[in-house]
Amino acid sequence: MKIDARLLILILSLFQCAIGCSSENSSGSSEHAPALKPTPDPLSTANARRHGTSGAGVSEITGMDRDQPIAGIAIPVPEHWAAQPVPAKGSLRMVDAKYWISSAHGDIELTITSIGGTPQLNIERWTKQIDPQSAEKYTDGKRVIAGIDSFWIDCSGFYTELQSAGRSTKCRMIGVIVPRKPKNLAIKIVGPVMAVDERYDDLIAFLESLEVASESLK
Repeated sequence: MKIDARLLILILSLFQCAIGCSSENSSGSSEHAPALKPTPDPLSTANARRHGTSGAGVSEITGMDRDQPIAGIAIPVPEHWAAQPVPAKGSLRMVDAKYWISSAHGDIELTITSIGGTPQLNIERWTKQIDPQSAEKYTDGKRVIAGIDSFWIDCSGFYTELQSAGRSTKCRMIGVIVPRKPKNLAIKIVGPVMAVDERYDDLIAFLESLEVASESLK
């Protein structure tokens, strides 16, 4: 059977067009593929859930605020500690400042808060954030911070805030409450056990650098 030359040319042209279009669609899909969303940090996710905020309506703590006294205590925060957003004043603000401290074993969260209530009750509340069945280490007592007898806790185990976020990372928590009026100063440090162990000397040096703000002495 003979095929008309014009018909053959038409068939070949349609076939080449189909191949070219398919190739363009394939390459185009890779160029417009949606970018993967970054995985949120587990501690940030857990705290956002606890404080009732997903990150909206927060104010950034900048380096200008690092030396601002809290509860009458001067807090010289190292410049290389990364300031994190905290809820704006007037909202459900649970902390006055928050920082991330990097290490070879993960990030450490440090929060600074002026809080009411007795130091003993707040220390007890913190201890409940470490799963008692996994607790491997626990010490508490008094330590002089800024020349003031302060309440101290150092414990490790599964951090309940991470467990509620579906993570089972063993953490070490160091907390100190400096009695003040009308509100106490509370500093809580939480991070993977090996991370806190690695930066322990730096963290203790920071706590020992705190002092009563000059205006509080007047």
